Amino acid sequence: MTHEVYTWGGALEGVDPKCRADKDAVKAALPLEWVLQREGVSLSPDSTGTRLIGRCPFHDDQSENFAVYGEDMAVGGCWACGFSGDLFEVIGRFHHMGFSGALQYAVRLLDQFREDKTWRPGVGKGNVAPKADPADLAQRAGMAHAAARVDTQAIHRLIDEKR
Repeated sequence: MTHEVYTWGGALEGVDPKCRADKDAVKAALPLEWVLQREGVSLSPDSTGTRLIGRCPFHDDQSENFAVYGEDMAVGGCWACGFSGDLFEVIGRFHHMGFSGALQYAVRLLDQFREDKTWRPGVGKGNVAPKADPADLAQRAGMAHAAARVDTQAIHRLIDEKR
């Protein structure tokens, strides 16, 4: 199955360990909330409806010190242990890997997310800041991918001109 994430060389076919996927497109297409719920983290909206809160998955948390927040609900952080990170840092912490491994893992998760017809952000959990549906996210990511291809072509032209 072809992923809609582009490397410096074009579309990924599967996941190549040498890939350099467009991290912004992956972050736009794969919600942090979905990844956390997939890892067993239970989240619910706070009293203001602007953050999702739950127990921190990275230490023995006895209260809801972990939150997902930010304009796109794309940052996770814990007040007790001090962890703070985006999609790749969360995946890296869960699976003991660096950025490159977390990026590759996130690319693999994209297919599973797109096939998950049951997931809805914040369903039945109050007034959580709305997110785009997966089709809209895929469309936005596609636009980012097209821009990434144009930029890549421009970069290659500049390199060739310098030779």
